Amino acid sequence: MIFVDSNLFVIDLRYPDDVNYRVNRRALDRVARDESGITSVVNVLEVCGILSFNLSTAALHALYVHFSRRYRVAVVPGGDYETRLPAPTVQELLARMEKGMALKDAEIALVVEQNAAALKAFVSWNAKHFAGKLSIPALTPREWLRGPGRPRKQG
Repeated sequence: MIFVDSNLFVIDLRYPDDVNYRVNRRALDRVARDESGITSVVNVLEVCGILSFNLSTAALHALYVHFSRRYRVAVVPGGDYETRLPAPTVQELLARMEKGMALKDAEIALVVEQNAAALKAFVSWNAKHFAGKLSIPALTPREWLRGPGRPRKQG
C-alpha cells in the first residue's frame, strides 16, 4: 500500500494544464488499478476545502461521499459523515513541527505513521517536505512510478 497525499487529487481535479498532470494521472491510474492506495480523511477534507470555493453544496458533498470510490483508495480512519477526525495531542504535533513541518503536514504525518506497518511509501509532489521525517520513503509520483518504495536521492 502507498499513502497518497492531497496534492495528487487537487492536480487531477483542478489543474489539467499542470506540467505534472500526465505523470500525476498515471500515478492515480496505477493506484486505482492496483487498489494499492490509502489516504486520510484529513487529506480528503483538505481537497474538499481547496475545491469548495468553486463547488455547489451538492457537488462538495458528492466529492466527499464518492471520493474513495472515484479514486479507488481506502480512506483512514473512515470516510463517512460520522467519521471522527484524528485528534493528535499538541505534544505529538509539536514533535513533528520540531522536525520542520507545517501543521497540516504534521497531522498527515501522524496518520501516515499510524498506518506505516501497511505502507511502502508516501507519495506527494511535496515529498521533500516529508523526506527523512517518516519511517517510510517519501516519493514524488514520478519517483514512485519508477519503482515503488525506492528511496529518493538525498542531496
